[in-house]
Amino acid sequence: MRFLGVWLDRRLRWHAHIKKVRQKILTQSLALAKIGASAWGCRIHRCRAVYMQVIRSAVAYGAGAAFHTPTERDGKPRGATKEFNRIQNACLRLVLGAYRATPARSLETEAACPPIDLYLNKRLADFEARLEQSGQAERIREACTAIAARLRRAPARRQARAVGHSGWVASWVADQSPGEALTREWKARHARETEMSRGRRPREVPADSATFDGSALKKHKGLRKHESSVLTQIRTGMIGLRAFLHWRRVPDIVTPLCRCAREPETVDHVILRCPEHENARGTLRQSLIQRGQPLHTRRDLADASANPDTARTVVRWLLRTGRLPQFDLAEQLVEAQGEIISRGT
Repeated sequence: MRFLGVWLDRRLRWHAHIKKVRQKILTQSLALAKIGASAWGCRIHRCRAVYMQVIRSAVAYGAGAAFHTPTERDGKPRGATKEFNRIQNACLRLVLGAYRATPARSLETEAACPPIDLYLNKRLADFEARLEQSGQAERIREACTAIAARLRRAPARRQARAVGHSGWVASWVADQSPGEALTREWKARHARETEMSRGRRPREVPADSATFDGSALKKHKGLRKHESSVLTQIRTGMIGLRAFLHWRRVPDIVTPLCRCAREPETVDHVILRCPEHENARGTLRQSLIQRGQPLHTRRDLADASANPDTARTVVRWLLRTGRLPQFDLAEQLVEAQGEIISRGT
């Protein structure tokens, strides 16, 4: 039975509701894939807005008041949110133009979108706070106590029983606002997962360049979709260079070494050390120094890719090297568009 947009079964197991949500999200995620891909489509801010306002809203509908199983502090997702996390990760890969191997924690920080279970935790905490402020929580507790007493065939107790998630909210929020608690848990989970995966992945931009608010999107301002995809791949290390492709066992890539045969072809090797681009690298470094950003170490590269004033310069320099052939057509279209505009003026 459907009640106020939430599907119920006789045992309140929520399987029916999750199935309906999955069917709805499948259609919406396909639509998202049609309006944006890694090399074409609307820019990242609009793709993200479609996800946040359409798809995530559909996932989260009714969760705080009905079926969400709260995630404990420093805990893992439980219940329906395990499935919803997979849905969010697939959508964020479309939004960012990231590879499937990109870790969920990187997708979340790059898109400024917290894990879905922590977001639903905040929704639940806000819902419980509204119940308490309106006085409805006390009425619900009294009604539940009366029903429980009648079922036991005993007089109702004067003291209302604990009903709902008020106890969990107090321990999870811990004298903070729900938004602050969300950010706290997000940072802690990101740090744990980064530490666990260290040493098992190709070299990447240092993880401590991650941000946990809307400022993560500023570096994409003025970038086309394929440029935003390259920027995300630079920052996560999951990029179409030989080291990553060999690690993912792409058949045509028999070695992770760069063409210079000195090191694996990673993003920091190409931008910082590869001798084939020494002259062009000097121009890049000079351009960044003029903006107050040196470029000598991986830490410098992380800072340059996070800075809205320098991220565009780094991305376009890497595209001009020709090391990412999957974006050649997008670059040719940009050049053709520029020629048409210049002729028109």
